[in-house]
Formats: sequence, C-alpha cells, structure tokens
Amino acid sequence: MSPPTTFRGRFSGQMAAVTGGADGLGFAIAERLVQEGASVWILDRDEQKGAAAAARLGARTQALALDITDEPAVGAAFARIHAAGERLDVVVNSAGIVGPNHRRITETPTDGYEQVLRINLFGSFLVCKHALGQM
Repeated sequence: MSPPTTFRGRFSGQMAAVTGGADGLGFAIAERLVQEGASVWILDRDEQKGAAAAARLGARTQALALDITDEPAVGAAFARIHAAGERLDVVVNSAGIVGPNHRRITETPTDGYEQVLRINLFGSFLVCKHALGQM
C-alpha cells in the first residue's frame, strides 16, 4: 500500500534508523519511511533477516546487525552510521519481545522477565543514548 499523496516525500532527504526493522512492525515502519522518501538503516540482531529486508526495500536502505542490549555494540553502530556521513533525523525503537505470558507472577521465571526488561526497556534506553548525539 502506498502512502496518501499528501504524505509522499514527507521524509525526503532524511535518514532514519529502525531497530527491529527486519520483520514485523519494524519492517512495516521502515518500508513506510522509504516510501515517504527516507533513507533507512535497519538495525536488527538477525543479520540475515536484516540484509534480506534491506534488499527488499531498495538502494536507500542498509542493514546492520545489532543486539540493542550490548552498549558497546550500540555505540559502534551509531558511530558507523555517523562515519558513513549520515545525519540521523529519525530513530524508531521497534525492537522488542513478548515475555512469559499467561502465567501467574509466582510462576514467571525471573530470567525471562529480566530478558524482557533488557530488550524492551534497557535496549531502548541505549539506542536513545547513542542516537541522540547524532540528531
């Protein structure tokens, strides 16, 4: 589905980074940004899926494997975007997981809940921390 005529080109000349952009909602967001004129970096922990997503979206899209819970890796990813001469205009924190569902809290494994917090909360914080320096 292409964007309404009134939105075409809304992100023309802008650079976006989308975490979790290899599939699902992140891919849909990256696709829409490209349709509206943006160049997009897909940041996803699955290198192959990220590369395939970038290939589907075309020449204005690049992929970079990234675990958003790894602070040195997050810093390096945004340094790489900066080194490529890219000014960052848009950041979408779309990476996330669903934790243990349909369980009583007394039956929820602590490590499962910690993983949800590391990705959905801490990872989003790290992305903002390192991306804002380029915005």
